[in-house]
Amino acid sequence: MYEKAKALCRDGKIRIVYHEKVDSFFSVPAYTRVRGKYVGGFVMKISMAHMPPAMVPDSGLEFVPYSQYSHLVPDSIRTTKVLWYTKFFPKTPSRHKWIW
Repeated sequence: MYEKAKALCRDGKIRIVYHEKVDSFFSVPAYTRVRGKYVGGFVMKISMAHMPPAMVPDSGLEFVPYSQYSHLVPDSIRTTKVLWYTKFFPKTPSRHKWIW
């Protein structure tokens, strides 16, 4: 049985994602529609430390497509994370900016 939720995609858009019931802590298989095509991938929780609060949907989920669909969903979130770090943590040495 699939559940419906809103999730942040890698291209910065919030889309409706259909995912299975959560049975693990890390990621759950899911799919969504991008440009009229179904895109498979998985959803996982967004870390609030790595994203601006205005970009995080109410569900707190991020959709990550499988690599075969990377041409449909370009990764612009990485650019947002870099800008977020350089603006709010400018004097932190790069060795302390690791994601654990």
